[in-house]
Amino acid sequence: MNYETKMKARKLFWYALVLLIASQMFTVFARSADNFGKGLLSAITSAFLVLPLGIFYPIHLLMNYSTPNHLSGETYADILSIVFAFLSAFSLIYGSRIYAHGKGYHNLVGYLGLLGFFGIIILLLLQDKTKTLAIKPKLY
Repeated sequence: MNYETKMKARKLFWYALVLLIASQMFTVFARSADNFGKGLLSAITSAFLVLPLGIFYPIHLLMNYSTPNHLSGETYADILSIVFAFLSAFSLIYGSRIYAHGKGYHNLVGYLGLLGFFGIIILLLLQDKTKTLAIKPKLY
């Protein structure tokens, strides 16, 4: 895998994490809170705990928001939270597709990013097909 592809995939993975932290912060801002620092810390902590879920977390947020008994709060902050969660998931999927392609696999293998970090760990463990094997001369 070349260096540029690896760096692009890493940037997309970090971008996904930042978007998920922003999503969690909007979730915190949607509810009234007494302490901003406590809400910020809980947003960052929950983002690290939720990122391994991949695409399932944004779908869960959307399903919770669409139920009639969801927690009431700022509507715009809730919607922004859902949008940022989906952007985070798509960034994670796109980064894993680039990473899989850089390792010499078909782009469909990159959809392991749907599983979040579990899919990325699988991608990391896959053998790199782009490495050329040096042919050793036979010694007689």
